[in-house]
Amino acid sequence: MTETITHKSPLCNELPPFAVVVLNQPIPHKNTIFKHIWKRASIRLCADGGTNRLHDAFSGTEDLEKYIPDYVVGDFDSIRPEVKEFYEKKGVTIKKVEDQYSTDFTKCVNIVRERELERPNETPYDIVGMGAIGGRFDQTMSSIQMLHMLKDERKVYLISDDSSTFLLDKGKHEIICNREIEGPTCGLLPIGFEKTVLTTEGLRWNLDQTVTEFGGLVSTSNIIDSHIIKVETNKPVVWTIELKSTDSE
Repeated sequence: MTETITHKSPLCNELPPFAVVVLNQPIPHKNTIFKHIWKRASIRLCADGGTNRLHDAFSGTEDLEKYIPDYVVGDFDSIRPEVKEFYEKKGVTIKKVEDQYSTDFTKCVNIVRERELERPNETPYDIVGMGAIGGRFDQTMSSIQMLHMLKDERKVYLISDDSSTFLLDKGKHEIICNREIEGPTCGLLPIGFEKTVLTTEGLRWNLDQTVTEFGGLVSTSNIIDSHIIKVETNKPVVWTIELKSTDSE
């Protein structure tokens, strides 16, 4: 019998230990989702240009001193010199990695792997990528690629202003949604695979052994009708759900 894998919203208070990676997209100053995730992270990293975004989000406020990462990582083709100097003076570990065959997101994941060597008997940290969706389309697809690359190693969540996105590997899944923050619109995207067969429960328009693929049927703009969504898939599929506006304290 196939085991059902449970996925809790990355916006709940019950996630296992995770690392947050700040990527190169704007962070609204009063974004409570960002603050919620940052405060609960075990490791906090900024990926190159994401360091500018963190600094600019809180520049001129007392919060600038509160949101200090553990690491700044990348090839440093994007970070501004004065921002790099600011965090260096705060004691942040600065890791320059010039490998042009890996993204700054990947470089941050490698730092997390190094940290895990200090706790070899523990489960790997989940990864929450902030600002992973949006901006340049190739960078968005690079973030989706990370979901596929790491699916056998750890859970990865991609958070933007508008959505929470993660990968469901082939098999049975139960997604526990936080309906105060998430929904109602959602989608199941068969990125990278043909003839992905999906069966769902808890959606407005459920699928029943339905073949989905680009060039055919794709379940977008669906609606969650329950806080528990069940999905069975024969191939990896991307789950995405919209986030409600939280730009207030």
